[in-house]
Amino acid sequence: HRLIRRQRQMCIRDRTYPTGHDEKNQVAYTLGYQPVWDVVAIVIRGTPQGIEWVGDFQYGGDDGATNLPYHGNYALAGDALLTNLQVYRETHQTSKLWVTGQSRGGAVAEYVAKVLTDEHSATVYSYAVAPAPAFRGAPLTGYANIHNLINPRDFVPNFNVPGWQFYHIGQVHAVHTDQPA
Repeated sequence: HRLIRRQRQMCIRDRTYPTGHDEKNQVAYTLGYQPVWDVVAIVIRGTPQGIEWVGDFQYGGDDGATNLPYHGNYALAGDALLTNLQVYRETHQTSKLWVTGQSRGGAVAEYVAKVLTDEHSATVYSYAVAPAPAFRGAPLTGYANIHNLINPRDFVPNFNVPGWQFYHIGQVHAVHTDQPA
């Protein structure tokens, strides 16, 4: 009985936010609370086969602004997530947040982690796998808590629009798949 009780304590209690419909300005994600470690997990889905991927090419803001210091569509999706996270954290008050995502979800995770880090309201741990570049302009420093796992041969994390110069913030870890396991 102790083992079963311990397993239940270790479970993450979650709330899933699917996009509800195929929308280019959104991402699906799950918010989960793990009481033993006192951490809220934010897990962001990568691009599905539907229309969300169209948003990957919406670099400017919804109003057509092109001078943003970040990818406009990733910010739209990230801001919607942050609104729901704020409500979720009213129930699960914790000082630790874990953010992760893959591909489009990784780019949104990078943006969300930056915003949360800048707020200084929690300790933020971020791990993005193959994220598309989400930031542009003057290089941002001071985000050692944000980790981007990238295969240098992968198109998505290395994609850039000529003249826009998007980049990753935090630490970039090259993962080479041509090496034996």
